[in-house]
Amino acid sequence: MSDTDLFPEPRNRGRLRDKWDYVIDPGFAAVPYVLLFHQHALRLTSEHLNVLLNVLAHWHANGRMAFPHSHTIAKRMGISQRSVQRSLSWLIKNEFITKAERKAGESPKGYDPKPLVEKLKPYAWARMQLTLDNRHPEILSDDVIAGLVYEQDRMSAQEMFANPTRTTADEL
Repeated sequence: MSDTDLFPEPRNRGRLRDKWDYVIDPGFAAVPYVLLFHQHALRLTSEHLNVLLNVLAHWHANGRMAFPHSHTIAKRMGISQRSVQRSLSWLIKNEFITKAERKAGESPKGYDPKPLVEKLKPYAWARMQLTLDNRHPEILSDDVIAGLVYEQDRMSAQEMFANPTRTTADEL
């Protein structure tokens, strides 16, 4: 009996299904490129990033907290639970995630990844601005974007998006 006998072909094929076939059917996590492309600039070690990706795999909707257990993440990664706990503490201390408020009767620790979204916005903005500037395609290097992000690091999202005609690349 083959895989196709067990699981019939879906009626709707999309880009993800065309790319990944049925391996996405049990689920997948959406991860912004800027998280991966700017891992070093964000000071994320590979262990921090792996723990963060495991938290994100449990974040199913905005406003809904992720509740992965450190023991579960440790087993997946093949490291000690204490190492995962240290990474989670580092991620909280460096404002990538926050501890979610526990509600009555909840036992697992919950994490809110919303701070990560705010932390990634300057990188996304810089990449979007440089992508729109066709005159300078060669400046899309991660170093240039990290420099632009450093300049606007404390800028709020409202300030960042207030002037949609602003072209960061023109300032280079």
